[in-house]
Amino acid sequence: MQEKWQTRARLNDSKVLEQFAPQTQQQLLDEMGPLMQWVDVRGQSNALRFDMDIIAAQTALYTNKDKLQKHWATVVQKVDMLPPHLAQVQQQGEIINQVRDADWWNNASFAELEHARTRLRGIMYLMEGDVLPPPEPPMHIDIEEDQSQIKTEQRDSKIKSVDFKLYRQQVQGALEPLFDNNPALKKIRSGEPLQPRELDELIKLVLVQNPNVDLNVLQEFYPDATVSLDHILRTLVGMESGAVAEKFASFAAQHNLNSQQIRFLDMLKNHIRDYGTIEMAQLFDRPFTQIHGEGITGLFPDMDQVIQIKQIVDSLHVPVGTPAL
Repeated sequence: MQEKWQTRARLNDSKVLEQFAPQTQQQLLDEMGPLMQWVDVRGQSNALRFDMDIIAAQTALYTNKDKLQKHWATVVQKVDMLPPHLAQVQQQGEIINQVRDADWWNNASFAELEHARTRLRGIMYLMEGDVLPPPEPPMHIDIEEDQSQIKTEQRDSKIKSVDFKLYRQQVQGALEPLFDNNPALKKIRSGEPLQPRELDELIKLVLVQNPNVDLNVLQEFYPDATVSLDHILRTLVGMESGAVAEKFASFAAQHNLNSQQIRFLDMLKNHIRDYGTIEMAQLFDRPFTQIHGEGITGLFPDMDQVIQIKQIVDSLHVPVGTPAL
């Protein structure tokens, strides 16, 4: 790889790439292409797949526009798997809405698709669930029914028949517009407890706006939960950045932290902001081990500091158990 540094430096010039001379094309294929096996793509699989989806759409612009609709369905499916309550996703809300719009997609230029790719690839790691191929078009069969054989009856619904991830996304979507104005939701995102009356009013408000979303159903998904519904909701809507920072303000003021320790605390606060909870065991696993292989104890050799952080983490932990999927 070091032997090709001069070629790499020359090809790193955007003007050279834009000219895309035959010599440049040949060097990319013969010299740079084989070096791609050494690129570290760990943790970027979803981003790279998204790159390929957009590249396929860009190719279709010049080869076969009839295929654009298929690529649009694939991209929208992935975009819809991004949790709408996360700050990183909300920051890209405008471009996400554009990508979802079939009219925009059918009229998008190469540059506009490239802009969507560069803006969204960095958050594709946040996708929830498995990426499945787009469903086949439904088959329509016209069958004459025998009315005498039709029977109807009413059955009680079972929570197991409801897809948990889909329902959680519906709840997040129903609550997101209320973040700035609803007092009860502000309390939840600040880590404050709710009075039963406040929680009941929030449940009724959501039902009025979306009759398909009953917040009480969430508790049925968490049979082992030892906390109230407002705490469960916090794991879906996250916490305000200011409320999370306040929890760590005293600790940060007491200790002269180095740059890596500050980076670790920022990562911890961001996680709590996005997910509303965390367990101490997570601080010994990825992504926290990206800074130090041993996690929190590798960065904070002073056990008194670790204990103080544990006390903060325990105060924010929401024991919901394992969801009943």
